[in-house]
Amino acid sequence: MSWKPVVEKDYIHYTCPKCSNKISSMLGDKALYIVCKKCNNLFQNHLGTLTFYAHFKRTLNSVIPIGTTGEYKGKKFQLIGVVEVKEDRTSYYWNDYTIKYEDETVASFIQYEGHWSYVERLPHSIKSNTRGEILYEGNYFLYFNSYRTVHVAAEGEFFWDIIDKEKPRVREFIYPPYGLTVEEKNTHVTWYKSEYITQSKLKTIFNFGKNVWLPSRSGVFSIQPIPLDFSNSILRKVAFFFLLAMIGAVYILLFMSDEATVFDLQQEINPSSTLSYENVDSIQVSALHHIQITDRGTYYPDSNMFVSEPFKISSLFNSTAVDVSLYAPVSNNWFEVSCQMINDNTGQEYFLENGVEYYFGSDWTEGSTEHTITLSESENGTYRIVIKSFAETYSLTQPTSYRLTLTKGVNLWSNFILLLVIGLSMPIGCMIYIHTFNESRWKNSNSAG
Repeated sequence: MSWKPVVEKDYIHYTCPKCSNKISSMLGDKALYIVCKKCNNLFQNHLGTLTFYAHFKRTLNSVIPIGTTGEYKGKKFQLIGVVEVKEDRTSYYWNDYTIKYEDETVASFIQYEGHWSYVERLPHSIKSNTRGEILYEGNYFLYFNSYRTVHVAAEGEFFWDIIDKEKPRVREFIYPPYGLTVEEKNTHVTWYKSEYITQSKLKTIFNFGKNVWLPSRSGVFSIQPIPLDFSNSILRKVAFFFLLAMIGAVYILLFMSDEATVFDLQQEINPSSTLSYENVDSIQVSALHHIQITDRGTYYPDSNMFVSEPFKISSLFNSTAVDVSLYAPVSNNWFEVSCQMINDNTGQEYFLENGVEYYFGSDWTEGSTEHTITLSESENGTYRIVIKSFAETYSLTQPTSYRLTLTKGVNLWSNFILLLVIGLSMPIGCMIYIHTFNESRWKNSNSAG
């Protein structure tokens, strides 16, 4: 480990009255209480004379050695003592690392389950309102918890009695990443302000090397900020590129569409040969008579079959969705077409069926004379289409016609829905994460939050 070395040339050395262990003091006579690390005894210091005061049954497990130096907020400091604190009548423990600045002021770094916070004493008291909130520096701090504390282990030296036999009552108020804590002993009230410190920031403060081990974080700390902080440069970049990708996708869908009509047929229907589904047989085109040649293809009136001339479907993306729109002026009947679209280049076949029905009475209507279906994907290439028409023959008393239109490059609603789902996934995911994070935070509180 690469701890900053401790220089002991200016230390004052005492002999432990209990175990004769050498005790090194950075504060000398200024230290009112000193702990012997070997025997876990706490001594009062009166002008260099150590008098037994208390014994700690637990051995302190500290991750930062006494004497380690650092710098925070432009001021240099040194670690002078560590106290292990326990919430009374619970199994919650944390370490309080007391530091002394060069100007003789003191503060603490608190470590709880791998989480760190910086705590300093406030020179004044603060009042809470009837709802348990505290308005401080323009922000509302919410009541979070209350408990009594017991000091169960210690190491180093201190300016004050760390035993706290009175078990002071502590109340916490939070506005992540900040917190306010009030400590009450009889009539004496002391306020503290805390700030959440990340492990990376802590290593910078103490000038630790990258290989220095610190306890892993567990759970959510009371004043731990939600990691989704858009002031974080990495998160800002991710959000920016995500937004850019969404804008690009919308632009492609809306403005780079190459929608165009590739086939448009208006064809008469021969009522004498229009078939119903019940009597459709396989028909050989070569055996049919009365062939009619048009500019769009060949019509076989005997079977109401149409075979188109070749037409092209092309797209910038090598595949495209095709709308197949049918119009037929039906009246109290139905009409359908069965289509076989064949790619001359690959032999790929696409089978489509489209139909309309329209019925009405004196005060009602049902259906429509127009209907569109979508072939979700077709490859670029040259196509022919074979069309067979079907209708209620008993209803067709005179020749009529239908119109069939193929439009390539259409935008699919499924694409927009997918894009919408993707677009909402990030904010919804963030909302779920924030909700879960706050739930984990407040489950450790004795407040309803």
